[in-house]
Amino acid sequence: MRIRASSIAVAVAYLVLGGALAVTVPRFGRMFSEFYSSDAPLPGLTVIVLRLGVLGWLVFGIVSAALIVGKDLFPETRKAPNWLFVIFLAFLGAGVALALFMPLVALIDELG
Repeated sequence: MRIRASSIAVAVAYLVLGGALAVTVPRFGRMFSEFYSSDAPLPGLTVIVLRLGVLGWLVFGIVSAALIVGKDLFPETRKAPNWLFVIFLAFLGAGVALALFMPLVALIDELG
């Protein structure tokens, strides 16, 4: 069975996002640990994003890419549209961006 070029493009996008988050999320975690104390907890969404860590984001990118490319290998799943994966990728990216910038906005409001 042939793998569609659009599936490869979406899979590469997931790999790039997973790799980028594996690099940037720990940096945000170190920055937040300097700014926030134990009496001022981070928002819940931010904690979830930070707890996935380097390995979690790498595994997410690799598994997602494998699922997207793998769906083209089976006739039953080949008909699944790639735009669903693109929409999920956009929402995921927006959610992670929101999670990483919420503490910064709260800190700026606090400083005044």
